[in-house]
Amino acid sequence: MPSEVTKFYKYTAIFFVSLALFLMIGIYNMGMGSVKIIIFPSQSTIDAEFIIDVREMPFNPIELSENEISGRIFEVTREGKKKYLPTGSRFVSGSSAGKVTIVNNYSKDQTLVKTTRLLSSEGILFRTSKDIVVPAGGKVSVEIYPDNPDKFTEVLPGRFTIPGLWAGLQNKIYGESDTKLSKTGYEIKIVTAEDMAKAEEDLKNVLYQEALNEVNAQLTPAEKILTKVVESDIEQNLSSAEAGAEIDEFEENLKVKTVFVVFDEKNLLKKAEEKSQELLPSGKRLSGLGLENLSYEIEKYDIADKAANLKVLISGQAMLTGESSIFDKEKLTGKTAEEIKNYLLEFEEIKDVEVKLTPSWAKKSPSAADRIEIEINSG
Repeated sequence: MPSEVTKFYKYTAIFFVSLALFLMIGIYNMGMGSVKIIIFPSQSTIDAEFIIDVREMPFNPIELSENEISGRIFEVTREGKKKYLPTGSRFVSGSSAGKVTIVNNYSKDQTLVKTTRLLSSEGILFRTSKDIVVPAGGKVSVEIYPDNPDKFTEVLPGRFTIPGLWAGLQNKIYGESDTKLSKTGYEIKIVTAEDMAKAEEDLKNVLYQEALNEVNAQLTPAEKILTKVVESDIEQNLSSAEAGAEIDEFEENLKVKTVFVVFDEKNLLKKAEEKSQELLPSGKRLSGLGLENLSYEIEKYDIADKAANLKVLISGQAMLTGESSIFDKEKLTGKTAEEIKNYLLEFEEIKDVEVKLTPSWAKKSPSAADRIEIEINSG
């Protein structure tokens, strides 16, 4: 009898435990359970190009259009000239390198005609500058010049042989010098193409700075710290020389027109963000866009209309938002954590997925879509 009672209580306990489990599962499926899905999105690069207008507003400003930001437009023309020194040069050789003494230790006079060769101990060839007659037992001085002036620099004091003489006489009739022979002549300055380019760039910068000072004088203190986009063109170049000219100095003369577009770069970034977002498909947004992602230049301008077009280039990272059609919650109900991950990782826009079921013992996501929470981790 006691054993029958024990069995009764045992089966009763099992019944109620099972009932409790079924009730818990039912309650979970009826809405008490939930799932949090954390998405780690992949990022893709987006490059966009568009035009933003900068318009100088009148005292009674009109409402700016969606493609416009306010700013100020200036056009300044400056003229100036400046002298520069050329860096190129060439050497013009002199008529001689110096004098040597021709020694004649032979018993007869020796005639040496103009251009007679003399060879130094270093192997450098020279020639005499005139006809001479060296008496027997005597000496005669003569001017000599290098046979190859471009390669000659200097020759130390020493002895010179005369290759044109019979070999038996070369130790009796020879030349000698007791001073160093050096290259004679003078250097001519030459204007190079690089000199011209550097002079033009330098003077252009000088005139730009003058134009900038003129513009700054018209700006308020608050406007002076704003961004200035500049387009500078040389309208006239009247240099006094051309590349290759042999002169000691030359003068650069320029006329430069510079356009300044002054605006708040933050306003441009805001417009760029709006324009870029329009290019993205639904469910994506730009991530971490800053001024470093922005570049721009003057496309065209109209001084009379006080307006300029800026060509804007923007490069940023796009990522998913929770509104993406990928996250159709109806497709995520009644699934295990592994099934949810496998499904979402099929999309290239998603790098990783983390699934948190509540309560912890739950095996599947709830059947009610409104119990599913999706969180985008932008890192």
